[in-house]
Amino acid sequence: MNEQLLAGGGTPGLESLHEVRLAVLLRDVVKQKGRMEAARTLRINYKTLAAALQSGKLTPRLCDALERLLMIRELAALEEVRESVNGLSKQVKEVERLELDLQGVVKELRQEIGDEICSVTKKQALEFERLSTRLSRLEVPRDPGPGPAPTLQGTGMTWPRGSQQSQSFRDTAPTLVNLEQQASDEAVFGHAWPSVKEWRELRASHPFKGKGVEWLEEEIHLRKLEIVLIGEHELTLPPETYPWDSLGRKTQVEWRRRTLVRLEKERFRAGIKRRLRRLLTLKRWRE
Repeated sequence: MNEQLLAGGGTPGLESLHEVRLAVLLRDVVKQKGRMEAARTLRINYKTLAAALQSGKLTPRLCDALERLLMIRELAALEEVRESVNGLSKQVKEVERLELDLQGVVKELRQEIGDEICSVTKKQALEFERLSTRLSRLEVPRDPGPGPAPTLQGTGMTWPRGSQQSQSFRDTAPTLVNLEQQASDEAVFGHAWPSVKEWRELRASHPFKGKGVEWLEEEIHLRKLEIVLIGEHELTLPPETYPWDSLGRKTQVEWRRRTLVRLEKERFRAGIKRRLRRLLTLKRWRE
């Protein structure tokens, strides 16, 4: 039996390059699938295939079958290319959308910087007023009210009005929050105690400076807790050692709300950067 086509040797019966291509395709199909399965794939009679392999010549019927298989494979290859192009087009659209988002972020940042510059004088004036109020209160002795107030022996401090001497010793006023827990904190802070405890734990574990989406999310949560403690529970946070008045609390809450706006923008921008890095990494991996 002549195995000339399968062996890839000379092909004296072929009359064109197209027939050479078909002969190569036939050889590959027979090599990959075997004769019986190749005949099924080409949808021809096994005897037709065997005769062509024996003679080394392609019959018109076998040429038609090979051309049909060749067209099917070319269409499949084109479909893969089309899907790849569609995938790249989607990535391009995503990058373009992210570019528009970045342009919006840049515009907002410019506006924010302008607002910060315009508000510097106002912030300084408020801070000066707050410090002046604290200084004046420290210089003027407070009236403890009628009757002697019980003194904490050896400290020169007095118990706050309304508190019980049976409470554990405290070295700060009941509206001051220290970084370290004191024995009477839970009883003194009451409904605010869960927020105080959560704030202390987060403050202790959260780095003072950082970057990235996770750090920004913790920073945002920390500022929200501080707004609740100052605005709702009227507490004073470190490093202050004297309780804020209503103006001081309002100033502190407003400052943290403005900080929240800035942090939300930074988190949005960091999220976009992370998505861009993932897209670029995925693209390099595919390449």
